[in-house]
Amino acid sequence: MFSRLEIVYLDDETYQSELRFKQNSLIIPHCRIFQGFWKKGSTAGGCHTFHINPQLMLSMTSPEEVIIALLQHNVQDPRVVGFSVYRAPEMHSPPGIFPASFFRTSKALANSVYSNSRQVVLRIFLDPGAYVVVPSTYDCGQEGTFTLRVYSAAPINLNILDFPLDITKSPIIKTGDGMESYKNMFISFADENRTINAYELQELLHSCLPNDYMKSCASLDVCKRVLAAFQPQNHLGRLSFEKFKDFLCSLKVWQEILGHYSKATAGVMKAEKLREALADVGFQLNTDLIHLLLLRYMRRDGTLRFGDFVACILHLICTFKIYGIKTILRSQLQDMQMDLIGGVNVSIKSIYT
Repeated sequence: MFSRLEIVYLDDETYQSELRFKQNSLIIPHCRIFQGFWKKGSTAGGCHTFHINPQLMLSMTSPEEVIIALLQHNVQDPRVVGFSVYRAPEMHSPPGIFPASFFRTSKALANSVYSNSRQVVLRIFLDPGAYVVVPSTYDCGQEGTFTLRVYSAAPINLNILDFPLDITKSPIIKTGDGMESYKNMFISFADENRTINAYELQELLHSCLPNDYMKSCASLDVCKRVLAAFQPQNHLGRLSFEKFKDFLCSLKVWQEILGHYSKATAGVMKAEKLREALADVGFQLNTDLIHLLLLRYMRRDGTLRFGDFVACILHLICTFKIYGIKTILRSQLQDMQMDLIGGVNVSIKSIYT
């Protein structure tokens, strides 16, 4: 004996059981569907890092009661899942996801129950406007796939929020007249043209970097990426002193950025903060690219060390350098974005595999 019945899938036959549809046969229910996933470090924010969960923009053109249904696909080991609905600020213009500060200062318009049921359903009356729907597991880092459905008698739009691919500033910091104190040490490793290769760069970094924490970025793989990222394409394989100084200057800035996002964890950054840290470096990345980078650089415990962070930055510099994104005007970027995203995805996947 059922004490409650919720019809959340409305087709040509079942929607007639809804009283308002039954009374007015001219009303046709509208349904919008989004299929997504929660991935550790990129979109599995849980309640603790709520802002990294998938964010969907729901647009209403008229006042109407809607049915929002969150269906998790993992029925054998169900997660505790739910979702929240927020009113989007009038000044917000997508694309882009809402930061953590928005959720700290904004009160949810409605919250579903959090349950390990296969499906969580909420009925809510919404005025015309834009709303942010955030599906989430209760605990951070729990992975899974889901389907979110929204039903309404009035026309609605449902779109995933994400950042467009862009470089907001140069990730490479140009040095001034300083760091001349490293010149003699550099020359001791250099050839007759005063350039060094990846192996010599590795030895030089082990000699001049102050501690083991900084030296963690001096792996041979990272040194090869430094040569590819900092030298012009016609000088691949050798690094000049001027470019070496730029790398040291950039390295110091990158260390400060990582330190800002790992104050409570002694220089070990949680994967959930990678997007924000890379944004401070100069990379505005979409969720797909963040996920691919984490597949390559995130450790088993869900963190990144300094060497991982530096390798990640150099990986992006080399990738964008290959596809020439730094020379594309913003007006041209929108037209070429799909090709660029495809190219960056291919590059990252090729290195990962």
